Amino acid sequence: MVRATTVAAYVGHLKPDVGRVQLQKLLYFIQGWSLAWTGQRLFDDALQAWDLGPVAPAVYRGEPAGDELLSADHRAIIEAVVKRYGQHSGAELIQQTHEEQPWYDAFTSGGRNAPISITSLLQEFSRQAMAGSGPVKPEISLNEGSEAETRALTDGITAAWAETLEILAR
Repeated sequence: MVRATTVAAYVGHLKPDVGRVQLQKLLYFIQGWSLAWTGQRLFDDALQAWDLGPVAPAVYRGEPAGDELLSADHRAIIEAVVKRYGQHSGAELIQQTHEEQPWYDAFTSGGRNAPISITSLLQEFSRQAMAGSGPVKPEISLNEGSEAETRALTDGITAAWAETLEILAR
């Protein structure tokens, strides 16, 4: 898996005029749609609920991008999300994130800097995907990469869906 700073650098490559607030919200949407489409987080970093919406702290602090490579699937997910949400202003994206459960739940229960739950992101974006809203899902090849990468991806998906099934069984 990659770091949020690497994803942010790719977003900056796709959209050189991206603002700081807009970038933070795009990272939130990228993580959410990756979970909905693949059952896996796209980046390791936890998102936090700040006053103006979700934030990846390492990106906010301006830490440099890592040297990890984005797979074709990663790039496809990022590109689909940027295509869908990239034309919206930072203020519009703040409003949208404030209307969604992941930020709202984290902020109201834990306050500023509370981590946004991966489970909550998975539920929210899976619900949106089932409703047909959001970006157009890109072609994702779960078999791309080495055998070790494929095994890691499969293990991650299995673990992610096990948690989802446990939630549904409650």
